[in-house]
Amino acid sequence: MKSNNISYPHPVMGHMDDYNNICEIINDELIERDDEYEFKCSLNHNNNQIKENINEGYFSYVCEISNNLTFLRKGIKQASPDFTITLNRLKLRGPVTFHFYIVCNESFRGYTNIDFHEDYKGFTFDLKSGYIIADFGGKQFDADIQYQKINGVSAFMTIIDGGKDLSMPKYLLDDDFIKIELPNELYCIFKNRSISQSKIYAPIIHSSIVFNALLYALQNYDSHQEKAWAKTLEYRINHDSDLKNYQLDDSDSYFDIAQLILKNPYERLFKSLNALNSQTDE
Repeated sequence: MKSNNISYPHPVMGHMDDYNNICEIINDELIERDDEYEFKCSLNHNNNQIKENINEGYFSYVCEISNNLTFLRKGIKQASPDFTITLNRLKLRGPVTFHFYIVCNESFRGYTNIDFHEDYKGFTFDLKSGYIIADFGGKQFDADIQYQKINGVSAFMTIIDGGKDLSMPKYLLDDDFIKIELPNELYCIFKNRSISQSKIYAPIIHSSIVFNALLYALQNYDSHQEKAWAKTLEYRINHDSDLKNYQLDDSDSYFDIAQLILKNPYERLFKSLNALNSQTDE
């Protein structure tokens, strides 16, 4: 996510091959809490002259934070390459981007660097306050995705009470979660703790209404890509090793995708039925 399509009036470390140095983001970690996100990372480079310039106060490390859907845009400037950034979770929506730089704090005449690419050897540059010295690129997460429980069904689906007027189950896709709406009588049965909290009944529920709802959602993914549940499924497919060979634009693969996301619900169903049968025989 580096800005290699930007032209600078001076060499920038991390931009193309302007410098002969490492310039990278390392040890990045996103921590989710009920009301906030904490993002941590370190900026790694091996340009000793720039490190000395930072210690002398000429340059600083900077993080630019943006969340376009909420119009959030802020910057953090510091002398340390180690960042800990806390954001109010309730005020974010959609993609949140962090972009990291080293910037010039004040005018710096005749700047040169021993690690310039050979094309710049022998040249000096007059820098002004705000000039970018290094571009580390960026990191991004989506505030609509629940990363901590990304592998669980509850990250993208919920079962709700449809009331007494509902005659049969419905699947609703126009919210952040795929919603399975049950008639009140069925919902009351489902909410019984001995059923909804039972590990032995979970495969039966997953292989029936949950599987059907997920398959229905996949079939309607194209028209709901902005929804949180769709973003979550897309993230799973892009990052789960079991799903790496599948694409959301291939409708023939939806049946397999649904089975893998739900961790082989039919296999779990029959094992559960076998366990229940064994209990009956006893």
